[in-house]
Amino acid sequence: MAESLEPSASPPDAESFSSDPALACSVDGSFAAPEERAWDTALRALFAVPEEPAARAAAESVLAQLPVAAEELGVLRLRALDGSPAPAPLVPRSVEIDLRAGRIGRLRLVREIARGGVGVVLEAFDPDLGRSVAVKVLREELAGNFALVQRFVEEAQIGGQLQHPGIVPVYELGLDATRRPYFAMRLVEGRTLASSLAARERGASEHRALLAHFERVCQTMAYAHARGVVHRDLKPANVMLGAYGETLVMDWGLAKVLERREPEHAAAEAPAASETPLRVETLRSRAEDSAQLSQSGERLGTPAYMAPEQARGEREAIDARADVWALGAMLFEIACGESWHQQDAPSRSARERLAAFALEPELERLIERCLEPERAERPSDAGEVASAISAHLAGAEARARAAEIAAAAAETRTRAERKAKRLGLSLAAALAAALVLAALFLGDRRARSLALEAQVESSIESASAARARGDFDVARAALDRAAGALAAAGEDPAGDAELVAERAKVDAEARLADLRLELLRLRTSASPPHLVDERNRGFFAALGVEGIDDPARSLKDRSRELIALAPELRAEIAAVLQDWGHRRRRQGDPALRFLDLFELAQALDADPTRTALRGALRGRSAEVVKSALREIDLDAAPLLTIHLAAEALDSSGASDDARTLLLAAVERAPDDLWTRWQLARQLSRGSSEQRAEAEVHAAVARTLHPDGLNPLLPAPERGPGPPRREGPPHRPERRGF
Repeated sequence: MAESLEPSASPPDAESFSSDPALACSVDGSFAAPEERAWDTALRALFAVPEEPAARAAAESVLAQLPVAAEELGVLRLRALDGSPAPAPLVPRSVEIDLRAGRIGRLRLVREIARGGVGVVLEAFDPDLGRSVAVKVLREELAGNFALVQRFVEEAQIGGQLQHPGIVPVYELGLDATRRPYFAMRLVEGRTLASSLAARERGASEHRALLAHFERVCQTMAYAHARGVVHRDLKPANVMLGAYGETLVMDWGLAKVLERREPEHAAAEAPAASETPLRVETLRSRAEDSAQLSQSGERLGTPAYMAPEQARGEREAIDARADVWALGAMLFEIACGESWHQQDAPSRSARERLAAFALEPELERLIERCLEPERAERPSDAGEVASAISAHLAGAEARARAAEIAAAAAETRTRAERKAKRLGLSLAAALAAALVLAALFLGDRRARSLALEAQVESSIESASAARARGDFDVARAALDRAAGALAAAGEDPAGDAELVAERAKVDAEARLADLRLELLRLRTSASPPHLVDERNRGFFAALGVEGIDDPARSLKDRSRELIALAPELRAEIAAVLQDWGHRRRRQGDPALRFLDLFELAQALDADPTRTALRGALRGRSAEVVKSALREIDLDAAPLLTIHLAAEALDSSGASDDARTLLLAAVERAPDDLWTRWQLARQLSRGSSEQRAEAEVHAAVARTLHPDGLNPLLPAPERGPGPPRREGPPHRPERRGF
């Protein structure tokens, strides 16, 4: 067998190598032999390429030039999120690297950024595009190692196919003159999450910022898990916080691709895109070949962030839940300020460790779930973690706003009490002084007092008008001007009852407006069902109603807690519960929990017309709906009633009547966002002309609330074909790349 690997004067190419059964058999055996390093050296000699330019054709595939059999190496293809065929695999041209000459093809080397056990990362400059890039090169002494070459190529292909703002894009893959692989990617300026954790000062704002970065990491990993990729080395050191607000998951060199199938049947048996997502075809993803690359018991990753099954080397047991464990360890470090991996407490459970820290209950529960030793008890993937942390952040914001309102009210009361006390103690002296000076200053003081009173009253009127328009920032600015005028005149603004009362109204109505906006976000959500459930639960939990859809809790208890919420929003909260129940019903809720949501909506909103419409909605009877509508004056009915009637008509099959009803409502209230959104949704399912009209109404809705609602216009319904797939929701973020 050794003789068959002697280099010849004209080395065979990859095709002749793969077509020679004897040679292929000898090479396959060499990978499992003890003399692996020697065989790798022989393979490199076998595939040496002459220096003539003709031997390095610009269009030659890099994969065909690597020191392994091309058909064994395979081409990595991640499944598409929407079930459509994946794009063509990355097959770049071969570009030689001459590190000593300071160039990589057209790229000019600038400096070495980092050096690891497998590769070296360099900064380079692209003179054609005028930009800096990062270049990762496999270390020279490892270029003949089959497993490491495979992992290096797959890392490049994963970066080339995972198109997400949280993943560094790969620009090209190539080989140097000694057949070493390299790939060029975006150069990221910033620092790692590990550096930020080490340098933090434990402030509340910094804690929220770190949780926001963690949320984006979860969203990135949710996308990767949806494409069938597991990272296997998630840790703060592999998360980069960019200089312009980016959050990027780095270093996919240990990533594992799930859901494999045999490539030799791919062309003949490729399923329709709407039936089975495309999967990965690589040497490492084949069960019969995997032993050559990852022996049973092999431990890949960083011990402090390894899931138990990963630490035990149970390679076949590793799936998205191994990354969930790592996310839990990172979240523990962010929330608690210390590493989860502690030598002095290796056997203590997450609950025991967390008991020493005063964390928010929902955050503590999420960490416990992620760090469950049994992987079946953990969240199924990063999408669940992203949803839970999003709900926590939304709840924390609501609680912070409520605390600010309570603190402002308490401060106002304290100031009034102090002023009353000071006034009582100095009343006698002030009265005596006033009697002496009254004759001298009465005229001038009276004039100044009248001017101040007019200024304060004008500011309060301006604030009241702005409050009526919903412009709370303008209202607060007007009240601040009034308070400043009083303070400049030596008077305490807290003592002006009218000013204090108007500020309380502004703060209360601003909070109600925030809650209304959140209710609109919930009603317009286009997220998958489990994310809608998580968001709704998080919203009600933030308001103090835990287990809103938990059948173990009595309807009476849940109704009592709901009724205790803001009376002004009862009908709108009932509408959210009604929408939620209707969604669950459409999705075929096997537990019939949607009935509880209908009952809760009814307990909150006892309006007789809407009660009749809810009954019709449950029965899906168009005649019952129309009968109820004949009993009311549609021109004077509340918009909530119109919305519910349109939904009931649509559910019972009378979509044209629903559209007619909503068109009349838009004419009556052109600035109502929910009416616009519901009409846009109805029209988007009609003819091409109606879909065009739907876009107009959706655009108007976006202008009404430009500060970030969920997608306002669902995609028009299509004929047979792959269903539209949606990833987890993400919070608006700055994307400077």
